[in-house]
This record gives sequence, structure tokens and C-alpha cells, in this order.
Amino acid sequence: MAFASSPLTYIIILLNLLFSFQGFKDSVYLDKNAFRIGSILKKKEYKRLLTSGFIHANWSHLLFNMFSLYSFGESLELMYGTVFFGIVYLASLIGGNLLSLLIHRNEAEYGAIGASGAVSGVIFASVVLFPQMEIQMFPLPFGIPSWAFAILYTLYSMYGMRAQTDNIGHDAHLGGAIIGMLVCIGFHPAALMANLFLISSILVSTSVFLFIITQKPHLLNGNSGPKKKASTNPDDHYNQIRAEKQKEMDRILEKINAEGRESLNDYEKRFLNMNK
Repeated sequence: MAFASSPLTYIIILLNLLFSFQGFKDSVYLDKNAFRIGSILKKKEYKRLLTSGFIHANWSHLLFNMFSLYSFGESLELMYGTVFFGIVYLASLIGGNLLSLLIHRNEAEYGAIGASGAVSGVIFASVVLFPQMEIQMFPLPFGIPSWAFAILYTLYSMYGMRAQTDNIGHDAHLGGAIIGMLVCIGFHPAALMANLFLISSILVSTSVFLFIITQKPHLLNGNSGPKKKASTNPDDHYNQIRAEKQKEMDRILEKINAEGRESLNDYEKRFLNMNK
């Protein structure tokens, strides 16, 4: 059975489905578990580095990540074991979020959700171990070697972080991918020698890039350039939900100030209690 040979892949997919579905129904639950710079640094809510990777903004966001995880994770766990797969997944999830924390440390309202960083780590671990594997990229009618995909993905992530025009969390994607690659090398050092040029090219280029932008964050367009374009990215959807909730909270507080707490209806009382 597929579950018996790669149980953790299916368990992680199930957990993402359950926690994400709860977040679809409950915006308060979503907000309490999302990756938020202010909550992590000021309130010390470090659990968000982990919990944010198990919730998603909508079904398309969830299903895309879970399909990618299934496509790469099942074979990775089957070939190299559950412990190895689990370490790659969790390390990539937390590593991607830590990079986001570093990049956006001065943006208290920055928020993100989703398993993309962890999935990127699983994909890049697969690339290191199976460099000739073909990856199908929509809408291309043909597959490309995984080593070519890794190079394109790295370049696109660095460009996206620099340009900041599409509101995608490229930093978490790139951080997760690099951590997944490093964990893979740690467990299977022979893979480094077998793919020395590919791995060294990616690690050197990303290290130089990350050093530059962490030392000079003003080089990121989002910190000094024009405002970002509108986007339907899941992280934007989450931030919109949070903004709407804050607007409702402000309305209720204004009502209390003007008419007293006894003027609240049952819905307003429940909303106030849930968001204390």
C-alpha cells in the first residue's frame, strides 16, 4: 500500500487539509496561527514559525501545495525513509520562515501562511538526489530536467525578492529550498560530489544575494519603490481577512465608547470575547 511505504507524506497532507479547513471557517483561528512578524518578535509567539505552514488561505492554495508535496514527497520518503523526509520537511518549513523573519524584521504587519517553504525544500531535496528526473511545468507540453528547474526556480525567486511586484513570499520559498538542499547533503554527502557544479552554483549565488539584501534592505523595491500591484496571492487574501476583522473590532469599540457595552448584540459580544 502507498500509505504503508510513505506514511508521513499522507499524514502531513491530512494535517494540512484539517487545519486549513478550520482556518477557512474561522478567521480568528487563521490569524492566531499565521506567520506574523509583530507577533513573533514582540509577543514571542514562536509557534507561528511552525503552525503557519499547516494553514492556507483558500482551496486553490491548499490543493496546489498538497499536489506538489504528493508528487515529490511520496517517492522521496519511499526511497530514503520517513525520518529523512520528516527532517527535510520540518527544517525547510522553519528555515523558510526564519529567512522571511530576517528579511521582513522591520515590517511588523507582514503576514504569510502556507506550506510553500516546506514543499520547496522537498522539491529541492528531490532535485539533488534525482537530478535527471523530469519536471512538468504548466503550460509547457514537455518536461524539463530537475537540475534546470532548480536553476530557473532559484533565479526566479531571487528576482521576485528583489522586484517585489507580485506579493508572493519568494523569501520563504527560497529559504525552504536551500534548507532542503543542505539537509539532503548532510544526510547524503555523496550527492554533493555527484552534483557539485549545480549545488555550488545555487548555494554561492543565493548566499551572496542574501548577504547583500540583509545588509542593505533598501535595495528591495518594496522598501523604497512604488507600491506593489494588486494580487490574488493567498498571503494577500489572509491579510485582507485580518484587516476586515480589525475594521469590525474598531466598529464595535466605537459603539461601546458611544453607547456603552450593554448596547452590544450577541454577535458583537462573541466577536469581542474571541478577539481579546
